[in-house]
Amino acid sequence: MIIKGRLSFQDYWNYQLHYAIPRYSIMFALFAGGCFVLKFGENLGLHFNLPPIESGIILSVALALAITSVLFTSFYFRVKSLYNSSEAMKLDQEYETTEEGLKMKNEEGEYTVKWEDISKISFLKTHILIYTGKRQAILIPHSYFGPANSVEEFKGLVERNRSKTGASL
Repeated sequence: MIIKGRLSFQDYWNYQLHYAIPRYSIMFALFAGGCFVLKFGENLGLHFNLPPIESGIILSVALALAITSVLFTSFYFRVKSLYNSSEAMKLDQEYETTEEGLKMKNEEGEYTVKWEDISKISFLKTHILIYTGKRQAILIPHSYFGPANSVEEFKGLVERNRSKTGASL
């Protein structure tokens, strides 16, 4: 099976969003801490000249919007900057499943990752991640699959080839 495509910013953004969830969990923890301080701030010696319930609600919403906006905006521009600065990411890519492994080709050359060198494969909603190391993965967006090639067919080929080598997913 041969899969071809060019990584779009949207594909790269979806990939980055997948891994941003832990960062946003920290943001929500900060938000919860802020709500705690606002709700129980009077006991800590903090005074806001508003009725307690209204001040807690207004300030909690303002804090949540401010933190979310700043973090999400900076995250978006950092991802866009990374995408724009990488020419290799924007090259046409071709992936072919062979008996030996996954062959990757682009204008800069070609490389084959052997099936036994793949440590993990994640089939996600918008893309497939093929891990060749703990922090290194090959990103294949679902948009690369046309009507002739399906994600399920690719998954079956990968599982069959990996099982032939004795490697587990």
